[in-house]
Amino acid sequence: CTVMGNMQDMLLQSPERRIAAYLCETSDRIASTRIKATHEQIAKHAGTARGEVTRTVKKMASDGILAPERGLIIIKDKSRLKCLM
Repeated sequence: CTVMGNMQDMLLQSPERRIAAYLCETSDRIASTRIKATHEQIAKHAGTARGEVTRTVKKMASDGILAPERGLIIIKDKSRLKCLM
């Protein structure tokens, strides 16, 4: 993995895809579907704006994939979240 490769991935992937990947990878790493993170923290890790995270999380919540709470994202349907990656 190189810095240039990571930058190219960020530029070529949609924000939705980067957010989904971050949430799936974090869930796998911590072995939980409950991710303690703010939209600002997710934005920083996914390389996007906080507003984009807010819009994306709201859409994923309305689709039944996530259940956001204050400072917490609960993954309700991980297989559908993985499909967005």
